[in-house]
Amino acid sequence: MKIGLISDSLRLPFADSIAQATKLGVTGVQKYMTGGPFAAETLTADRIREIRDIMDSNGLVFSAFCGDFGIDLDNDDVIERSMRVLDKAKELGCDIVTTHIGHIEDGDSPRMEKLRNNAYKLAAYADSMQSKFACETGTEKAVAMKK
Repeated sequence: MKIGLISDSLRLPFADSIAQATKLGVTGVQKYMTGGPFAAETLTADRIREIRDIMDSNGLVFSAFCGDFGIDLDNDDVIERSMRVLDKAKELGCDIVTTHIGHIEDGDSPRMEKLRNNAYKLAAYADSMQSKFACETGTEKAVAMKK
């Protein structure tokens, strides 16, 4: 069984969090890619090489990246930003991006239609690059999520 952690939970600079993760015996790391030095829109090719070197030298892989901007997926502004997270995750050797999509309502509404359409757009974009866009939610039942 593989064990991982979200490196941000260690509250250390990235390189230090990876060294600590190695000491803890984890094999995979999930990392937020929504702001600060890991904002997808600011990750340069040089920074990506540096990050990959840190991971490789510690024998770790990225299990997923979190692309949660704190905005429900019914907001069009999040689509382009989420696509950039998918792009940069791929450059960092990771095929999975997760996010919270917002509260799922039981019935149909214009908001739910927009949320479904945006989730589909991101899933199709991820699929086009052989990646996965994984949706998280809160307390909704599986029946509501499936719909």
